[in-house]
Amino acid sequence: MSSLGTKETSQPAARADIVSVLLMLVGIISLASLLLLIQTSRVATAGYDLQRLEEIKSGWQQRNYQLESEIAALQALDRIEQAAKTRLKMLPATQYVYVTVGKPSQGQSQVPTPHQAAQQPEAHPVPWWQKAVNTIRFW
Repeated sequence: MSSLGTKETSQPAARADIVSVLLMLVGIISLASLLLLIQTSRVATAGYDLQRLEEIKSGWQQRNYQLESEIAALQALDRIEQAAKTRLKMLPATQYVYVTVGKPSQGQSQVPTPHQAAQQPEAHPVPWWQKAVNTIRFW
């Protein structure tokens, strides 16, 4: 009977162990599912935020294109001419004045043109030490 008594007492203990292992497995699976749900929720939220930011970016790009179009229209020569005539009361020139330039007067120094300067080499003054070396060589 002692062997039966130990069997009967060991079966409820074994069942209790199985139940506790099953409860632990259920808890671990529940925790893993909760973590997966949290991670999926964060990814979905990040996706929505990214989509919202892309829409904002697209809106700003559209606004930039509109402003560039307005700038181009405001820089058009026809519009500038029209604004000069209406707002500034400007008129197109009807009389032209031509100014001729003769030779410079005697008091002014004559500045050579780049072509003349290229033809005439500039004379550089010889330094004093070069003169001394030249005179020593000829002795």
